[in-house]
Amino acid sequence: MSRITSFLGRHKKALIVLAVLAVAGTVGWMRMNQAAAAAQKAAAQQVQTFTLEKGDLSRTLSGSGSIQSAQVTQVAAAQTYPVAEVLVSEGFTREVTDSPAYDESVPDKLVCTLCGEEKPATAE
Repeated sequence: MSRITSFLGRHKKALIVLAVLAVAGTVGWMRMNQAAAAAQKAAAQQVQTFTLEKGDLSRTLSGSGSIQSAQVTQVAAAQTYPVAEVLVSEGFTREVTDSPAYDESVPDKLVCTLCGEEKPATAE
């Protein structure tokens, strides 16, 4: 026993440093384990599980509104020609009998596209 007491007396400072290091290491290890356990618990709470069933998927979309073109272009003829003569009144079209016996350049009658009224064609 005297050997132990003499050893402790000679190395008292070193033994105190070792004891402090052991206590500090134990406290640090315990805190790291607590932090790891808390992280595992938080991760376990964030995980959600679902039971999957085989089936058809469908999705219906509906909407309303207006459609507008992203690009608008104005069309114009490169050349202009004057109209020499208008042979019908406004709203009337020329109907020509489709037969080789008739001259297709001469209309048989004029028909109004708005009201359906018919007029005999006049040779001009």
